[in-house]
Amino acid sequence: MVLGSAGGSRIILHVAKTIIAHRDWQLPVNDAVSLSHRINMHGYYELEAGTDAEELVKPLTEMGYKVSVRDLNSGLHAIVIKESGLEGAADPRREGAVMGD
Repeated sequence: MVLGSAGGSRIILHVAKTIIAHRDWQLPVNDAVSLSHRINMHGYYELEAGTDAEELVKPLTEMGYKVSVRDLNSGLHAIVIKESGLEGAADPRREGAVMGD
């Protein structure tokens, strides 16, 4: 798997989430790239606005976490190398497309 993202200090979190979703949870690479972002850095949660991640505001707050809902447009792009060829994915949060035969 070849994978990268924009996002400053959040890059490693975007990339790790995508690897786990694809490898451990067996999601297709496009679905893994498209998953909503749920980030815990520096002791508080950032949840991606306008996604299913917002459903976690109440439970996380009730557990005592500080929570912020905001835009988290990552710009992930991925290529998975398979025996049958290459499979790619482009983050729907940004411009970009997957092309090929």
